[in-house]
Amino acid sequence: ELSGVIRIAGFSSIMRSLIIPKLTSFLRKNPKVQIEFSTYEMYELPKLLKQNNADFIITDYFLNQPQVEQVQISEEEYVIIEPQKYKSIPHTFIDHDQFDNATETYFKFIKKKVDYNRIFLGDVYSIIDGVAAGLGKAVMSKHLIENDKRFNIVKSNKRYIRPVVLSYFHQNYYSPVMTKINEILTS
Repeated sequence: ELSGVIRIAGFSSIMRSLIIPKLTSFLRKNPKVQIEFSTYEMYELPKLLKQNNADFIITDYFLNQPQVEQVQISEEEYVIIEPQKYKSIPHTFIDHDQFDNATETYFKFIKKKVDYNRIFLGDVYSIIDGVAAGLGKAVMSKHLIENDKRFNIVKSNKRYIRPVVLSYFHQNYYSPVMTKINEILTS
């Protein structure tokens, strides 16, 4: 029976929707394995790995750090969502915080100059609720809202796809728990 502690840190739109579901069966079969799931802002994740505060991190880009193993485990498509029920506050987009660049990078990718105001709601699920309440629009991971009748997806001529990347330090030896979790997340 496997045992040990593994720390996995990632960004909010992927931890609850992909990472935890992928590992639940394994965790039920191995109750002596303890996983610490943590959600952070994207810019905080590389530092967690570098300072050994996480065994694995999940980002939406490939790190440029020596000795770091990286595997793309999935991808996310980002879309603009607006409320179905309310008219949103004009020219307003909702992000996590002032360092969240999802809206900016989306418009840069589709090569569209847009002037907009920003409000911040802290995490992806608060942003979803804020859009549903009419506080503004948001650039959102499509898989989180595609079956949610509270939203319209704003049509675009280009698909904005970002990788979901699992990163961890290269080691000469990986514990059996770390090896198994890596295998599950990369399959």
